[in-house]
This record gives sequence, C-alpha cells and structure tokens, in this order.
Amino acid sequence: DLLSNDHHSGAINYFKKVLLIDAQSQAAHRGIEEAAEGIMKETILSERKLAEQSFEAENFPQSLIHYTNIINLRDNMEFAVAGSANIKSFIVLEKKINRYLDSPTRLSSRAVFEEASKVLQSTISYNLRARLLAKKIELTKLLDLYAQSITLKISSDNRTNISILNTGNLGTFNST
Repeated sequence: DLLSNDHHSGAINYFKKVLLIDAQSQAAHRGIEEAAEGIMKETILSERKLAEQSFEAENFPQSLIHYTNIINLRDNMEFAVAGSANIKSFIVLEKKINRYLDSPTRLSSRAVFEEASKVLQSTISYNLRARLLAKKIELTKLLDLYAQSITLKISSDNRTNISILNTGNLGTFNST
C-alpha cells in the first residue's frame, strides 16, 4: 500500500524493518527494489521538469545539468539524451553570437562578417526565446551596419603610399 501511494522512502524503511524480522522475505526484497525504482522515476521526472523550466528561462547551463543528472541515473533515457544535445547546440549558438556582440569591430573583416552571417542564418532552425532572440536582433543590426558601403575620396601627392586597413595597399597616385 505504501508503494501505491508514492511514499517510496517510507516504504523502503518499512521493508527494511520487515527484513530485520525475516531476512529471507522475498516480498520485502522486491518491495525495496520497487520502492527504489519509484524513487528513481520521481527523481527523473523532477529533473526533467527542472531541465525544461531552465530551458524556457534560457538558463542553458542549468538545463544541461538537469539532463546530465538524468543520463547519469539512466543513460538510455532518449528524451534526456536528445534534450542534452539540443541544449548543447543552444549553448554553442549563444557563444558564437556573443563572440560577435562582445567585439563588433571584428565584423569589419570580410571573413568574420561572412562567418557571422552564417551563424545568423543558422538561427532560423532554432525556436529562440526572448533573451537569445534579442541577441539575434542585435547581431542583425550590427551586420546591417557593417554591410553598408561607404564612398571614399582619396587624394595623394604621388609620393605617399596609401593603404586602407582590411583592404590592402592602394599604392601611390596623382591627386584628382
């Protein structure tokens, strides 16, 4: 009756008392195993709920900890393995976006700009929540800013070598 009421810890204590009276009691041994299994299931359900809540709150490292706890209890829990992989992809995505947001001047490099554009494009396959969506919007604005072309008028005295950072050497030329 204790097992059916989900009082697993109490059931284990009860069955241990039975074993003190009759150490060979198969029913008590089975009861302890079933109660331990019940505790494991409750723990897994609790960890899953915490993992999902952490994910919704965009606390990806905490969510990963909860999924890892489940995998450590039972490594064949497919939802935990899939959840862990999903969370890891969000962590990697956020790290990539943060790299550009933390140092936006890097976007002036064509290679970095193209890399950031690919990362931005990859976000389409994600169901982003508010915080990560705000970072995506900020990166989009930065990419738009760095994508704007500028017109330069350069004049020279035909002796000074002109060079533009991230473009290359323009050489010398007559003033126009």
